[in-house]
Amino acid sequence: MNPWATLGLDLTAILALLLCRPPPLSVLPSPQAKAYLFKTALAAGAAVVLIGGACLLWNDDLDAALSQLRGEAITVEPDPTDVGEGAAGEKRTFSVQLSNRSAKTVRILGGTTSCSCIATNDLPITIAPGATETISVEVRFRGSPGRFLHRFYLYTDAEGQRVVVARFMGRLTASGK
Repeated sequence: MNPWATLGLDLTAILALLLCRPPPLSVLPSPQAKAYLFKTALAAGAAVVLIGGACLLWNDDLDAALSQLRGEAITVEPDPTDVGEGAAGEKRTFSVQLSNRSAKTVRILGGTTSCSCIATNDLPITIAPGATETISVEVRFRGSPGRFLHRFYLYTDAEGQRVVVARFMGRLTASGK
């Protein structure tokens, strides 16, 4: 996270604490307690609006701003990916976009390979700062009929995010349907 943004967040929190400091308990009758709670809620709401506004000013893309606040170098779109319906044993391939939200080049070194998901066919890849690359993921429908949500993992060389977790969902239909 940007050190200036962190400083701004810290100063906002200190200001909110100074403005909403509670009076001593011996002087806190019920009407003052209600007023104090109102001021605290108002200050908290203002802080959320200020922080959200600062994020949008800092970065026009809300997803990118949230990713940077969470410390994510790589984001996955769509997450989760809907692969639709399929019968047991059926294969399906879908694509996901990997966006580099950091200021450094990131390499996606590998990923999940299992009997139901292969996310390594297009790997390794290098993603430049601010760039987006697309990879394909192959899934095989298996298990009990019904809806499912599964994860797959991508391994990176990004310092703050060595593993990217992505998800896909769908519905396994009953045999013969």
